[in-house]
Order: sequence, then C-alpha cells, then structure tokens
Amino acid sequence: MRTVERERSAGPVNGIRGHRFAARRRRSTTPEPADGPVWGPTADDEAAAASVYVTAPYRPAVQMAIRVALWAAVGLGCVGGVVGLLGLGADEAEPVAVVPEDSGTASVAVPAPVAGTAELAVQAWLTATEEDQEDLEELFVEPVAPATAEEGGSIDVRRLTTIAGHLIEDGYWVVTVQADVVESFDGQAQPPAAWFVELGVVGDVGGDLAALSTPGVMPSPPASPDGWQSSRPTLERPSDADPVATTVESFLDALLAGQADPTPYMAPDADIPMASTPPFVEVAVVGIATQEQDNGDLDVWVDVQATSPAGRQQPVAYQLVVSPRADRWEIAALWGAPSLGSTPDESS
Repeated sequence: MRTVERERSAGPVNGIRGHRFAARRRRSTTPEPADGPVWGPTADDEAAAASVYVTAPYRPAVQMAIRVALWAAVGLGCVGGVVGLLGLGADEAEPVAVVPEDSGTASVAVPAPVAGTAELAVQAWLTATEEDQEDLEELFVEPVAPATAEEGGSIDVRRLTTIAGHLIEDGYWVVTVQADVVESFDGQAQPPAAWFVELGVVGDVGGDLAALSTPGVMPSPPASPDGWQSSRPTLERPSDADPVATTVESFLDALLAGQADPTPYMAPDADIPMASTPPFVEVAVVGIATQEQDNGDLDVWVDVQATSPAGRQQPVAYQLVVSPRADRWEIAALWGAPSLGSTPDESS
C-alpha cells in the first residue's frame, strides 16, 4: 500500500484542486500556489473577525464612526440603485455571457433553452419529409430543405445530446449536437453512427429562439480540453493483508451489492446515501492507492470490478476518505469523481 505524505498549505484552501463538499470538511489535497487564489476565510480573517466580537463594549467615538460608515454605505447603495435604474434600459439587459474584447468568441455553458432549441431543430432537420416543411419553417429562420431518401429508406434518431457551444455575439450561439442515428433500407438497419451537427441558434434566452439556417455535419467531435488531470496516483493491486483495502471492499460490497449493512463501516458524521435497490450483486477492489492527510485520515482511490444482476462485469472507480478509529478504519466520504490534480494554465 502506497502512503505518500503531502505538503499542506498553512490554512484551509477551498480552491478547485482537491476541493470537495461533505459532512466532514476535508483538507485540500493539493496546495495552491503562493500567489494563487484562496477561497474562504483564512486564519488572519478568522482572527480579525474574532477580535471584532470580543473587543466590546465599544467606546462612544468608535460607535459613532461605525454608524456614520453604515449610513454612508446605505446612501451610496441608494444612489447606485437609482443610477442603475436610469442608466440600464430594457434594450441593455445583461447578456447571458460576456464576450472578451480581444476574442471573437467565449467558451461558456450553453443555456438550457439554447440547447433545447438546437436539439429540436436537429431532430426535425434529420427526420422531416416534404410534408413537414411547415415544421421546419417554425424552427428555422432561413429556409431549410428536408432530406430525401430512396424508397424504403428511413433514419431513426436514437439520441440527441448537446456537447459543445459558444456565444458568437449577444443573441447568437453556435451549438454542436451529437445525433446517434441508425439508417435502414428495406428493413435492414445499418450500423449505428454518431453525427456531430453544428448549427447556429439566434434570439433571446428568455424569449424566442430559433435555428438560423441549414446545419452542417462535422467530421469529428470538438477537441477535448487540455491541461486537466485528476489527483489519482498510480493504483496497485491490494494485498489480502491490507486493512484499508479490506474495509473499503467490505463497505462497497455492503453499499452497492446489499451484502450487509454499510453503516458499521462508516464514520459517525459521514453523509453517504444508501441505495434503495443495490445496482450490483458483488464488488471487488482490484486496485488501490492511498495518501495520508495531516490529521491522519487517508485519501483512498480504488478501481472496482462490479458484477451486475445479469452478470455484467462493470469497471467502476471511487475516491474515499478513510479515518482511523481505535484499531480499525472507517469510511468518512465517498465520491464517484476524483478531485483535481491540475488544471489548464490560464496564462497560456
């Protein structure tokens, strides 16, 4: 079992790297750079806050200064609100995403109404016949011709998923929809295919939206982002005498396969939901790695071979926090996604 000591930052770091929310508050598993952001209260902040509440009663002069400052803040807030009301008209509503001045596009999350409009348009565009021309006109701004097929030919759109999108300018999105299709001819289905359909969506996210013109089928999906890496170390096959691996396997076997009550394996303050119907009948830990925290807890990564009720062997992976208690280990937290080890360099 590998145990690696990590360097720790002086105060609790709630940054993206190694950050998790759980019933037990974890320490960050990856220190932030010296000049990087530190989210949440620092030790100095807490000391300052404490001094405010313990240094009482205040002297009259201090009380008056505080009152003056508070009323000044209220006055400035009122002035700012009036300026906002007078200076921001209906045509100047805050955009869904801000486009950088030095860039023609901005990579942002596609709002649900935009994604939904794109998927509806792709569905109609792929399946419409000449009789469905009016439906296309309702979904597209510019005229779009339906596809034609040989007699006996058809297409079945199994699934549509918006996988990428960016804002070109206020009111105009470019969206990529993955369409999983199966073509058939005279009842003979062709192999399933994934089409990556790119199209423009225009309008107001809070109002009317429509596809702009005929979509295009791209040769490949958008490139995956670079620079992301999980915190998972190299995993090794556990030994039979490894108490951490034994505890984790027994816990997962109880939690996911219903082989026992998982509660005895959990720390008292752990908040891990129980499965109403266990998805598996058996689980086995086939790989494990551990890293020790300053407080003695362990970060644990495991690869698991899970067996479904139908006999399917499904590889799954988890990250856990395991705490020592007397002469045994307890599960304090469980996640299906690992914490981040590195993120893209924003300066590049």
